[in-house]
Formats: sequence, C-alpha cells, structure tokens
Amino acid sequence: MEKITTSLKGKITAENVQRIRRDLADSISKGDNINICCGAVDKTDLAGFNALVIAHMAAVRANKALQYINCQEPKLADFISQTQFGHVFVS
Repeated sequence: MEKITTSLKGKITAENVQRIRRDLADSISKGDNINICCGAVDKTDLAGFNALVIAHMAAVRANKALQYINCQEPKLADFISQTQFGHVFVS
C-alpha cells in the first residue's frame, strides 16, 4: 500500500475549491493511504470543507484511506466539531 503525505496551505474556500479538488484527486490516484496536513491552512469556508469531505468519500469508494491531520484552523475545527467526520480530521 503506497503511503502519500502532502499538505494544504492558505485558503480552503469557494475561491479555490476547484484547484483543491484536483489536487486531492491527484493524491488519491497516486496512493492508497493518504495523509493531508492542514497545519498551514489559514481560512476555511463551507465550500472548502465540503470539498475535503467529498475527497474523503471518493477515497473510501476507491478502497483507499484518506485522513486530514493537524486541523487547527478555527473555522475548520468548528466544522469538524459540528459533523460526524472527526475520524477523518485529526487535530
């Protein structure tokens, strides 16, 4: 099982959600066990959070594991606490 670790930086918002989706899809296509570090994320909105969840669901459908780590950005942490995706997003 090929393990990939990569990171997201800056904004995870509606403004750049298409690029984020492409980047995540690329990571999913290259590995079976993907860790995405979110430590350098400084802003998240609902569209961005949805893109992260959708990427996770795509990985699961492809029988791959995807986990987001170091999820400290306040809005991202807020979205995580309001959903049942705590197992996908690790602080």
